[in-house]
Amino acid sequence: MTRCAGFALVLALVGCATPAPTSPRLDPEALFARIAPSVVYTRARYEAGPDDVTVDTGVGVLIHASGLVLTSCHQLTHSDDGAKAKEVELLLAEPDPVRHTFRPSAPIKADVLACSDEPDLGLVRMRGGNHGRAPIALATELPRPGGWFAVVGATHLGFLWSVQQCLASGIGDQRDTGTAPYGAVSAEAAAETRKDMTPGTVIQSGCHVNPMSGSPAIDAAGRIVGLHLFSRYNTDEPPEEVNYYLGADEIERFVAPYLAKEVAPPTR
Repeated sequence: MTRCAGFALVLALVGCATPAPTSPRLDPEALFARIAPSVVYTRARYEAGPDDVTVDTGVGVLIHASGLVLTSCHQLTHSDDGAKAKEVELLLAEPDPVRHTFRPSAPIKADVLACSDEPDLGLVRMRGGNHGRAPIALATELPRPGGWFAVVGATHLGFLWSVQQCLASGIGDQRDTGTAPYGAVSAEAAAETRKDMTPGTVIQSGCHVNPMSGSPAIDAAGRIVGLHLFSRYNTDEPPEEVNYYLGADEIERFVAPYLAKEVAPPTR
């Protein structure tokens, strides 16, 4: 057998199957630089009196050039009485060239357009448009188990813009997550909530950004594949945190009616 013939035989034995397609390489550093300016820090204030002020904080991401920001509804909901905020303050990312990160801007106002407990999603519109930030598109494909994505968000420890590379440990239907997306106190309460859920995808991962609900999960192309919803601890010792992200398919169903009404500002 000639050398060429032997090589051809090896290819025939081990290379007949079509190679699996490869996804673009995930680059968290590049994604952070690109996505962070479009990620906002949210503050919802509730004043019951001069000495009774509650501030609930979270994260959102710009999804339309008109200034439309996607976040979690529970970040717009008073943690004590369930009242929905009508407006919030947003902090935008301003470049810090020395540290290659971002600093918070002065607060700007945003009006709450929608806040849905199921799915746990909310929309706010920044006053003054997009403030020069680029909207981030929703992904048309979700990660597979074992696939990687990046999460860009804020922490509770002063780092308002952070990034993590995350592994999708599981992909499933949100009705099968074993708990309600937010705040269930028992398996029975979770089951009652789940029965009315839409069949959106949930991405499971051990990875979070501190965590902050509303932090977007980003694929290698810089598109939103999910939004951080909640964290749970298992009962092992030591406890291990599991995080859940609502998939882009459910997000698309929620935002589509609102996006259809949005008008982007004219380009110059």
